[in-house]
Amino acid sequence: MITNFCFFDIESTGKEPATDRIIDLVAVRTDIDIAAAITVGTVEHYCWRFNPECSIPPDATAVHGITNEMVANCKPFREAVQEVFSVFGHCQALSGYNLLNFDIPILWEEFARAGIVWGLDGIAVIDVRNIFFKKQPRDLTAAVGYYCGEKHDGAH
Repeated sequence: MITNFCFFDIESTGKEPATDRIIDLVAVRTDIDIAAAITVGTVEHYCWRFNPECSIPPDATAVHGITNEMVANCKPFREAVQEVFSVFGHCQALSGYNLLNFDIPILWEEFARAGIVWGLDGIAVIDVRNIFFKKQPRDLTAAVGYYCGEKHDGAH
């Protein structure tokens, strides 16, 4: 069975999906043969940076390093919504770290603010944070060390 997967991560103006805004969104989309556990076809990489149309709080910048100056000349999410939706709108499976608690809700809110209905019925969600919490210490630094074999000091 071939499944279209989208792996993604979001940086934002804060921790509240209903009120904060996405400022950075990276995604990798590919088809995976579930039975064979292999990638088939092309691997597509996406990276967007958005002007949140509000100030990025210093505590958020301290986490991800993205400043107001860095997004000043970027498009707001609403102006790129069709492009972003073309990546996410037809995926059969989503995966990433902390998707259920943050990334999916804030992306859903951004789509809704732009008038896009993102139906999630029938979409598989694999939140590696949940898997990781069952096996290792519960922070991103430990996760990168465990899954990637690399040091990632100062992770948020």
